[in-house]
Amino acid sequence: MNTRLRTEYNILKTPGSPDRGKGWTHSEATVEKIRIAANKRKKSPEVLAKMSTDQSSGIIVEVTDVKTQTSTTYHAIKAAARALSIDKRYIEHYVYLNQDKPVLGKYTFKIISCDGENLNPFNNSFIKSQKISKSIEVTNVETKEVTLYPSIGRAGFDKGQFQ
Repeated sequence: MNTRLRTEYNILKTPGSPDRGKGWTHSEATVEKIRIAANKRKKSPEVLAKMSTDQSSGIIVEVTDVKTQTSTTYHAIKAAARALSIDKRYIEHYVYLNQDKPVLGKYTFKIISCDGENLNPFNNSFIKSQKISKSIEVTNVETKEVTLYPSIGRAGFDKGQFQ
């Protein structure tokens, strides 16, 4: 017989509910201790910036504003996305899909190595291309017109075939 769910052994309001069920709160003394510990962990903006730039896993990216023709270099894709207030997937898709059209009509991106050399993201070992991101060339048999698409999905979308 399962004694865990028998009400005479379970002092909780609902038998089988978690130990720290609804209504459980920290005492005021505990909240104060947590607050003090959290304040000790706060670091200055200079320390946070140094910690961020010292990370070796970052991929250096150069962002060019098409409208003002200014370029800014960031130590990581996530840092660039945070500074531009966009999702980092915009930058990743721009690079991985080898797009030419500016993101949001304003930004272009270029991946740069630690040595300052330009990288081809498809030849770099730490940047992996998606399988569906292979460019595809479509030839119209009647007009012999050749159209190059960045992905199979985009070619299908333009031809009216949705995935």
